[in-house]
Amino acid sequence: MKYRILIGTFLLAALAYGALWHFIANESRDRISTWFGDRDQQAFRAQNDQIDISGFPYRLTINIARPRIESQNSKPAWAAAADQLLIFSHLWTPDHQVAQAHDLKARLADLRLHAPKIMASLLTGAQEQMLDMDLGMVSFDFPASKGQVLPAERMRLNGKWPLSAPPPSAPDQDETPLLQNERADIAIQLTNLALGPFAPGAPAPVISKIELRGELHGLITTPITAQSLEKWRDAGGTIEITDLQIDWGRLHLKGDGSLTLDEQLRPLGALALVFEEPGLLVTYLAKQGLIDPKSAPYLAEGVDQIAMMGGDRAMRLPITLQDGQILAGPFPVAKISPLLKP
Repeated sequence: MKYRILIGTFLLAALAYGALWHFIANESRDRISTWFGDRDQQAFRAQNDQIDISGFPYRLTINIARPRIESQNSKPAWAAAADQLLIFSHLWTPDHQVAQAHDLKARLADLRLHAPKIMASLLTGAQEQMLDMDLGMVSFDFPASKGQVLPAERMRLNGKWPLSAPPPSAPDQDETPLLQNERADIAIQLTNLALGPFAPGAPAPVISKIELRGELHGLITTPITAQSLEKWRDAGGTIEITDLQIDWGRLHLKGDGSLTLDEQLRPLGALALVFEEPGLLVTYLAKQGLIDPKSAPYLAEGVDQIAMMGGDRAMRLPITLQDGQILAGPFPVAKISPLLKP
């Protein structure tokens, strides 16, 4: 009798687990299908060929064939597509999802990225969400590279944002929030970026490390337009660069700063940069035609002398972005255009 009760209890538990698994699987498929369908009328368009659910009984696996997403009216235009997107989760860890994408191709304006395989993890805590995305080996392509890709050994993206209730609906129903709160912590890391056609005259043919950490403050709505950027700026929106590091041969750069937009939607703000071996950068910029090659040797020697005067053999240089110009110290070095026309 005792064994019959145990067997019956086990069978009931198995049936309940199976029913729960299939209920959650069907709900997940319907929710994802609805998400793809709703996007056609919003700031971006999302499509896929097929959605399959598998993995019973150990885990829930959502297989999305050829997912594609493309901006509708945002500037700059962007798009992304993959051959396959797999999303994994377990019933006992609903706050943790793992995703895997194959043959991702993304575009932002004229910049293109290709990543053969991506792994991502999204963890939802009591007060915040954390995203860890490992893009693995990636390659970049843009018009100035003239058809030659710039490969990197590894690229990682990390994000963290607090959980909060969605903001009130915007008066314009075509606008949707890009983020559901007014702050996000973002980190981007690139390892061993090969410069390809840009290598001649460089401090090294490979930039061994590029790391950027920052905070996005303020709510931005999509589609990203001049009007949405103006609203973000007028509400006090800023991008805080908390840590910038570049290791490029013997050239090392560190920095931080704060940026926003001016009345013409041009970048406005200041950066504090620290260079080790700054003369190497001057020589490289001269090779690329960005600095007068005749004066470059004297300028390179001068900045190296300034760096040697410091106790840490580094040169500190304030960078200011204002009135449509980039100033290195008091000297204008480049012009900057509006991100979008107001």
